[in-house]
Amino acid sequence: MTKKEQKTSFDIDLDKMRHYCGYQERCFFDLREKAKRIGLSFNDLERMIPILEQEEFYNEARFAIHFAGGKFRLKKWGKYKIRQQLRSKMVPKPLIEKAIALIPDEDYVETLRQLIIQKNKEYGNTPHKNYAKLARFFAQKGYEASLFQQEFNQLFPRL
Repeated sequence: MTKKEQKTSFDIDLDKMRHYCGYQERCFFDLREKAKRIGLSFNDLERMIPILEQEEFYNEARFAIHFAGGKFRLKKWGKYKIRQQLRSKMVPKPLIEKAIALIPDEDYVETLRQLIIQKNKEYGNTPHKNYAKLARFFAQKGYEASLFQQEFNQLFPRL
């Protein structure tokens, strides 16, 4: 390999960041943490961001959309929890709201209804005896209390 063909440490670190971004969507917070772990300076990371964006390895909006959709579909998280997790990764608020808006309302409500039925069966008592447990569970999952209450009352009306 000639001197011209030898990779600089910047190029080597850029390749590491490409690889890191290549198998999963990443946000800036994730990139910063990875940069710290590999000993990359913040200035070098700042120089890499436009390159990674241009090569489509990194896109914060795309990350937010994939994160929100994935956590909803796979982990059945509610919108509050998704918002909180994206905020903890310092994703800008407009991108968070755009990602949350892409979760279809019908799917969201139907998922909540199915989870209420499933969890109620797991707890084994009559639904109204389980109400406090269910309310805590769905608050932890990030569902809106008013939506939970509305769907619970539709599923299990008081006689």
